[in-house]
Amino acid sequence: MALGGLDGQIIHGFRLPALGKCGNEWTMKAGRNDACPCGSGKKYKKCCLPKDQLIPVAQPPIAEAPEPIADPIEDVWQEAETLDEVEAEEPGDIADEPERPPLHKYPRPEADLPDLSLEQEKIIEDWWEETSPGYDDLDADQMIKRVEMALTEFPGLFVHLGLDEEFLFELGGELGRRGRIPDYIALLKRLRREQRQMYSFSYGAFDSEVIDELVVTGQVEEIPAYLDLFKHYPDAQPDYCHQICNLLAWRGLAEPLYLLCEAVAGPMMISSEVFGGHFALDWLLRREEIPFFEAGDDSPGALERAADAIRRLGERVQYPLKANTGWLRDGLKACLEPPWVGPRGTLTDLAQRRLELNFVSHLRRARLVPWVQGFLLGDLLQDYFFWCRRNKIPWLQLQKKDIEAFVVSGSRQFFCVSGSTVLAIIQGMVWFAEYLEIATAISAAEAERIKQDCRQLFEAGREAVDPTDPAYRICPTFEQLTVVSAS
Repeated sequence: MALGGLDGQIIHGFRLPALGKCGNEWTMKAGRNDACPCGSGKKYKKCCLPKDQLIPVAQPPIAEAPEPIADPIEDVWQEAETLDEVEAEEPGDIADEPERPPLHKYPRPEADLPDLSLEQEKIIEDWWEETSPGYDDLDADQMIKRVEMALTEFPGLFVHLGLDEEFLFELGGELGRRGRIPDYIALLKRLRREQRQMYSFSYGAFDSEVIDELVVTGQVEEIPAYLDLFKHYPDAQPDYCHQICNLLAWRGLAEPLYLLCEAVAGPMMISSEVFGGHFALDWLLRREEIPFFEAGDDSPGALERAADAIRRLGERVQYPLKANTGWLRDGLKACLEPPWVGPRGTLTDLAQRRLELNFVSHLRRARLVPWVQGFLLGDLLQDYFFWCRRNKIPWLQLQKKDIEAFVVSGSRQFFCVSGSTVLAIIQGMVWFAEYLEIATAISAAEAERIKQDCRQLFEAGREAVDPTDPAYRICPTFEQLTVVSAS
């Protein structure tokens, strides 16, 4: 990342959690090559790092102390007085699970390598000895030259170099800082063709970089070619899969998003190795939900067709589903209403979901925002509501310090900040302020104030995002982010 080795300090308006730095990657407490904190004597990357990556990172502190919450006004969308009543009237998800399938293990990339002869080991050692000076100095041209030499002179031994562990990530970061990302992508594509086994070890990281560049350069028709490894190993890289889904949704690229989700939805749900793998199935459920909302018809026949589409989706991904027609009908009602914000106090879960759908459908009507982009922004808005509830902050005040703190907490990844999440939150907040103004929930002056606050956060985020991240290359200006909808 481009933030430098700072712990808990404010950089360009963003308050950062305390982190340690290793090359271009950020870790909590220990670097990848440090001794593992568990005391095993192994390097962190060879011991606890893989399982730590599955553990949610603690939320960073907010930028400033929150203001005291005001007394809530009666929530006209809240139809119950107690938590039990709220849960009783909650219609549930778009689909219910009739019976959860048993957990399952899925294939992993083949990582066992044959033993090398003394002569072969000497080749590997000599290569590293000659390469290390350029690697230590991050001489990108020399690093590329050494990789190309190995590919040409001993391709059968290339996998034994272990370049997927550190080398390629360092090279990618350095090329990104030099504005030479296409050179890195070209190398990754060559490795994908010629060194499939080595590439597969970190295919999620590598393919996410390639897909990022395809989105940046508008070559979206090539994206499906880089989803095959997710199909072969559907639960091996959930974090990178989720990252790709969010980028595709943010840019309104529904078809490649659905192709990826079709491949991984069922396995993610029943894998014994994945926690929180519902995201892919959620996108497929929404695909079945969208035609129902578009038609605006809640007749028994329309409900039955939507329910049947959800049932057939469950059969296709081998994860049985039963439509919740109560939620479909309630969701359609929220979509058809004009912008209207009744509650001013703490929102119930049901009120949040109604407000989200009303906002998403408004974006579709007013800005022609693709449904998948709208749903992503709506999800982030719901995350903001929950964040406000947890921190006892009035959700409707939309103060800069609160949006900033939520951006930091919502965009944190294990090693970096997700630029697409940063910009999606900012984009969503600007459009939500416009929505609130139309709904007469805030004044035009307040909406403009929120927009200008988000403009400042947009510029601050530019310094907080890694140069290889695609977000600011896709939307380099605030106007492109907030005026022009996704292509």
